[in-house]
Amino acid sequence: MNKTLKTVALFSVLSLMAVGCQKETIVEPNTEMLQTLQVRTVTYTIDGMTQQIVIQGDDAWMEFLRQMAALARQGHRVQFRCGESNSNASVTKEVVTYTTTSEEDAIAWCDMMSDRGYSVTMEFDRKSGKYICTAEN
Repeated sequence: MNKTLKTVALFSVLSLMAVGCQKETIVEPNTEMLQTLQVRTVTYTIDGMTQQIVIQGDDAWMEFLRQMAALARQGHRVQFRCGESNSNASVTKEVVTYTTTSEEDAIAWCDMMSDRGYSVTMEFDRKSGKYICTAEN
């Protein structure tokens, strides 16, 4: 029995040494770029009451635009601008107007114009069923 015990003990020690000498698997760091969240500081006005919000990510931005469209559909006049307000704006302002019956189209247009630096206003005309979107810089 003493011989069996020594054999088992020797086998255990050799096994531990063999495991200890194995090459460690190196885990390479993930080299893919993590998607950075776009952060927008938005100043918005609903029926003349101005507020400011910080929005992180495209999903939150689209949710904000859907909320603005819903408020416009309820009869509110909504206006918003990303970034700092441009108090030193030139005397000549460019104004672009877009009308549509599609809420999705209105949201897409407002998104595009906002990305271009415009201040965007969205209203809904209940009689015609159209969104009236105006952008000015």
